[in-house]
Amino acid sequence: PCKKEIKNIREQLPEWKKEADFNFMTVSIDESRTEGLVKSYVKSQGWEFPTFIDPNSDLKRSLNFQNVPFTIIIDKNGKIAFMHSGYEEGGEQEVFEKVIELSKQ
Repeated sequence: PCKKEIKNIREQLPEWKKEADFNFMTVSIDESRTEGLVKSYVKSQGWEFPTFIDPNSDLKRSLNFQNVPFTIIIDKNGKIAFMHSGYEEGGEQEVFEKVIELSKQ
């Protein structure tokens, strides 16, 4: 599900960026032994946005989520404005609508 969601978001990012000023990044919670695989996958997909690796799942623990993908939108004040767990086809539009809403504040 993570790869599918990121693929769909990546395809829409150029258009979204025309409508709102925001940053997009990904965080992998895969184990440290798979770090090389994550990096090569990111490179093979041509992702031009930052991808961070959290091999100890510190982020997962601190935000107390169980399912991935887990989407977070952080507002301009550094506060979490939106969180969503899981993925369903087309769900990325809800995320973008929230980004637009926050960018107007």
